[in-house]
Amino acid sequence: MRRGIFNELSRMRREMDRMFSSFEDEPSVINLNDEISGGSNFRRAVSDFSENDNEYILEVELPGIKKEEISLDITSRGIEIRAIKKHEEKKKNDGKHFYSKSFAGFYQAVDLPENVDSDKMKASYKNGVLALKIPKKNIEIEKVRKIEIEWFLFPK
Repeated sequence: MRRGIFNELSRMRREMDRMFSSFEDEPSVINLNDEISGGSNFRRAVSDFSENDNEYILEVELPGIKKEEISLDITSRGIEIRAIKKHEEKKKNDGKHFYSKSFAGFYQAVDLPENVDSDKMKASYKNGVLALKIPKKNIEIEKVRKIEIEWFLFPK
C-alpha cells in the first residue's frame, strides 16, 4: 500500500510539471522516458554565458558525454543543445538472457540576442565542456527623421 501512495504522488508531480511547463517558452527538462519508467534521467545542463566586444561565448558542462552524442540545433530563437547517452547491455548467464537499455543526458535551450551571426558560430568540445563562440554582427541603428505636420482642411 505504501509503495502505491508514492507512485501516485510521483505521477501527480509529473502531471503538475507537465501542466506548468506549458506556461514556459522552453522546457527546462526533457522527460522522454517518463511514461515508460516513471522518471527521467535527463536534466538541464550547467552553462555559462559571457561576451566580449566581438562575440558571445557559451560554455556548457556535459560530463560523461562523447562528442558523437551531442546535437546542436539553431532555431529561430536560439540554440538547442541535446546530449543523449545510450547504454545497452546484453548478458547470458546459466542459459538465461538479460537485456537492459537506458537513456540519460542533458538538454539546454538558450535564447540568443538579435545581433548574432549564427552562420559563423564555432563549437568545440574538450574534457566534458562544450564551448560555443558566436560572433556578433553589427546592427545599424535606425536614423530618426522628423516629419513636418501641415495644417490644412480635408475636403468634404
